[in-house]
Amino acid sequence: MSLSGLFNVGHDVGGFSGDKPDAELFVRWVQNGVMHPRFTIHSWNDDHTVKRAVDVSGRHPRYSRCY
Repeated sequence: MSLSGLFNVGHDVGGFSGDKPDAELFVRWVQNGVMHPRFTIHSWNDDHTVKRAVDVSGRHPRYSRCY
């Protein structure tokens, strides 16, 4: 329990090391993880995911012109 009285329970969705989970397991893991107070997709990505927010910073000006 944290100092504010809230529980800090969650999962490192996708796993912390080892092989990547298959797509079905990953989706189920995310569905479960979002129901917990702490949710992170940690140390897992493939070609269809963004690794860091910095990776998309160069795309922002192009998208912001649309709005």
